[in-house]
Amino acid sequence: GYFVRAGYPILLQLSIGPGSPLKLTEHGEALAKKCNAYGFVENNKKFLIDLMRAENPTTNYDIQEYSKKVMKNLIKTPIVGQFKDYAFENGLPIENLLDIVAIILRDEAMKELKLPENK
Repeated sequence: GYFVRAGYPILLQLSIGPGSPLKLTEHGEALAKKCNAYGFVENNKKFLIDLMRAENPTTNYDIQEYSKKVMKNLIKTPIVGQFKDYAFENGLPIENLLDIVAIILRDEAMKELKLPENK
């Protein structure tokens, strides 16, 4: 839909669909591919999942929340530079991209962090 802020119409397409667990929309999926979110998670998987493991998740909901938290905490680090560049070049909020990365990270983390409910 269109949102008007400071007099400028902004087209904001939803990247993440409603429901549980949260999942990427077609738009989110396309964005994930364009900014190489899958490659990022793959290349940094151990580091990212170790950060999540440190939060000691006990449920899949925790994994989802901690994946968002981990990505948000990395916003001031060079590791997310590719997303900052993409956000800047395409006029997108960096948070939108990091939320997309967090969903991909959550799915990987659920495979790695063997919670009782994931067996």
